[in-house]
Amino acid sequence: MINRHRKLSDQLPVKTPDAFTVEVRQGNLGMTYAEDRCPVLATVGLFTCIGLAGYDKETRLSFLMHIQPSNDVGRGLKLLGDELEATYPFVRKQFETRIISSLYREVSNFRELEEALRSKEKYGTVRLKLVDMIEFVLDERRMEKPGEGVAIDSNTGYLFTYLKETSDSFVPPGMPHHNRPLPEKERWADGTKKY
Repeated sequence: MINRHRKLSDQLPVKTPDAFTVEVRQGNLGMTYAEDRCPVLATVGLFTCIGLAGYDKETRLSFLMHIQPSNDVGRGLKLLGDELEATYPFVRKQFETRIISSLYREVSNFRELEEALRSKEKYGTVRLKLVDMIEFVLDERRMEKPGEGVAIDSNTGYLFTYLKETSDSFVPPGMPHHNRPLPEKERWADGTKKY
């Protein structure tokens, strides 16, 4: 169900940074699971960018993607499947996914992401099922700050509004699976984007 013209914090409970949360940077993807020392993934600054959160109830694995307008959605989903296979090879993975986007999102990426998820394509042994799309308007009181973001808790699969006062991101050392850069769209020789 799409909730239009509402702030994200009016739709999801609010969470602020803590020691159990690791941030997924803009244009990156992160993965974690309930027993990880940082079982919560979060990202901020979803203005023209799009968030994709996924949760597998059986394995309690979760992922979070922060898709920029310059990111290639199809190649990003393939990378997600490859990374989940490589990082967690011992389990079957079937994720319920939710798209989180502001009304100012990049339209072509949004359509491509929605179509890919509705097609029920498999990425290796990873299945992605679209269960919800959450749209929001920006909180104007936070316009000069990174703004409302989203967090997913691997213990429960619950989504939260993630509020942060600065754009400094914290990534614990030795935890590279929390930030993997998403592929950029290919470009023509003159520098224009190739869609």
